[in-house]
Amino acid sequence: MFNTTQLAMLLDELAHLSPNNDKEAEMLAVLRDAAEAAIRRNGYLWFSGD
Repeated sequence: MFNTTQLAMLLDELAHLSPNNDKEAEMLAVLRDAAEAAIRRNGYLWFSGD
């Protein structure tokens, strides 16, 4: 789970990445959009998976 401070750091890291293909570019865009939405709502972003 990432809070707004951590999400701001994540966005900074994402800004420095260069995608290798369209699929990676789309994934980075989705991550940026989700992080920005959580920050606007003063919420959290939770990553879950196996």
